Amino acid sequence: MALVQRTPTLFLSFEATQTLRDCHRVAPKDNGTLLRDAVTEARSYALWDYAGLATRDRKALEARLEELQRCDPGAKVSEDAFVAAVIHGARDGV
Repeated sequence: MALVQRTPTLFLSFEATQTLRDCHRVAPKDNGTLLRDAVTEARSYALWDYAGLATRDRKALEARLEELQRCDPGAKVSEDAFVAAVIHGARDGV
């Protein structure tokens, strides 16, 4: 996977974090969840306005998801690793 530039930590509400977990759970599975599929689900989620995010945080979240979309398309991630990648940015092994 290509490393993504170190980015600031996102501080997300409990509801937003749970929504990311839900997006990971509904992403297509084939012996694991691909990072790109989890990101696609999160980007297509239509109810972010109800997940306790301010406009500024919503923009930061969208930028982070866009950043992760460019990572290794074959990378598989666990639910926890996906949430951590969104909150902290991509790291080696994501």
